[in-house]
Amino acid sequence: MSDDVNTPQRLTKRTVDVAAPGATARILWCADLAGFGLKVQPTGLKTYIAQYRTAGGRRGQTRRVTLGRHGVLTADQARAAAEKVLAGAKLGDDEALARATRRKAITISELAARYVDLHAKPNKKASSLREDEANLRNHILPVFGAMAAIDLKTMHIEKFMAARAKTPANANLCFALLRHMLNKAEDWGDRPRGSNPCIGVKPFVVQARERFLTEEEIGRLGAALNAAAEAGENPRGLAIIRLCLMTGARKGELMALRWDEVDEARAMLRLGDSKTGRKVTPIGKSALELILAQPREAGSPYVFPGARPRRAGDERGHYQGLNKVWFVVRRNAGLEDVRLHDLRHTAASIAAGAGASLPVIARILGHADIKTTQRYAHLADAPVRKTAEYVAEVTANALGTDRSE
Repeated sequence: MSDDVNTPQRLTKRTVDVAAPGATARILWCADLAGFGLKVQPTGLKTYIAQYRTAGGRRGQTRRVTLGRHGVLTADQARAAAEKVLAGAKLGDDEALARATRRKAITISELAARYVDLHAKPNKKASSLREDEANLRNHILPVFGAMAAIDLKTMHIEKFMAARAKTPANANLCFALLRHMLNKAEDWGDRPRGSNPCIGVKPFVVQARERFLTEEEIGRLGAALNAAAEAGENPRGLAIIRLCLMTGARKGELMALRWDEVDEARAMLRLGDSKTGRKVTPIGKSALELILAQPREAGSPYVFPGARPRRAGDERGHYQGLNKVWFVVRRNAGLEDVRLHDLRHTAASIAAGAGASLPVIARILGHADIKTTQRYAHLADAPVRKTAEYVAEVTANALGTDRSE
């Protein structure tokens, strides 16, 4: 604080305009607002400042913050800003320290990059990593990317969610990702403990969608698959669609299925990396025959190899064009509202209707938690009701006509 000090005078537009520069920088202090000043550089640049002591009175540290240049701020605007800073200092706030902290604070973009490198890549599956990166790129960073992680508040999260009310499922995914990133920011020292702004914000209530194909709809799907095959549609895509319904496997598991994961002797798929980790699931004879009928291609470990590398220089991966084939097939089948994932639900509903217990269905679908399978509980009651009706009918007939009335 070695600037030349001048006799205090009230800082107004007139006194600021006539303040002449000297050989060195000097400060004009305001006579009626202690701590409010105007710094005048030898070049003529005039900047409003606020100066205060941190908590501790005379033992506190002297801090100085820049409020803005004259011309950008008027004298009255600078006075109002100074009053806010000085009043905050009396309550224990330290604007200079807060600004220094913000300058050092990482942005949400930087936090996202750190989260991906230090957490998502080492701990998440490739499909989950891709989903996180897509949500960051398309939804989160365009809104919050330039903001300091420490400045993110509950209001910002609520506004973000409200703007995505028409896509609640994706909004919830983005919310969960933001919440976890900000938890990690606390772990890494980029936010205070317990400061996550997602606390108290409620995600959207999204009803689990239950769409099961009827026997008639399955017949239409089969006809559409046959027609697509005759029209020259990609046979790999058509085979995967059939297997989605025949096995209840996830589309990603089938697209990335490797020959060494097919246990022909035991009619099982031994998946090394499914959504829920490693899993072994039995498959029916027809499904196994369809898998074994796929032509093996030299140099590819995949049952359904891709046509070419996804990027120049990459090794050839597995088949990727399933959605394109599915959109054609479902349109021709008149099933526009059916998702590929609904074929998995349908396989489960068929198993439930045949009397399979929820643990058995969970084993077939590869659910890590039986709660996930609970949505099929009402379907599993069907054979129970049918049996109860049969017992009642047989015994009623054997007992004869009720004459008690």
